[in-house]
Amino acid sequence: MLFLCLGLLETEEEKTKFELLYEQYRKLMKYIACGILHDEYLAEDAVHDTFLKLTKYLDSIETVDSPKTKAFIAIITESVCKDMYAKRRREQTTSFDDAASVLIQNDLFLQRDNQTVIASKINQLPEMSRYILILRYLHGYNSKEIADILNLNDGLVRKRLERARRELTVLLREEKNPE
Repeated sequence: MLFLCLGLLETEEEKTKFELLYEQYRKLMKYIACGILHDEYLAEDAVHDTFLKLTKYLDSIETVDSPKTKAFIAIITESVCKDMYAKRRREQTTSFDDAASVLIQNDLFLQRDNQTVIASKINQLPEMSRYILILRYLHGYNSKEIADILNLNDGLVRKRLERARRELTVLLREEKNPE
């Protein structure tokens, strides 16, 4: 599998980065995939599919060993697993881990005085809203790129992003003005 993905990459720098990602995150990815799919063989397929998808996003990964990269890989892994789970379910509900927890625990993406309040409010949002906000504001992806990562329609991502911002605003106002 590693050699197949390396064959898709053009430069030595990309290949080196990919190998480092593979060595660092393959066990985590398999753990996430097994937790979602409850099938070791499907989990291996999901990890493989995730690595294939990661070849498209190597340029956006600055540091291999960072919580930001770890969360990004966790989100992509979960997205791939959810697609596989839904497909499997259609052919014949589980809860999914909170991919934002790594970021929220470390408060890496928050640069305001109310870091814990904002982080806890983001954590209260529905799963997809959290993912879209993280990918947009932490990783800097546009709606088309987010749509590709999460296998959604671009218009749907824009609508969900708008809704997530509104939901977060409401939660923050409630925090500011408790009645």
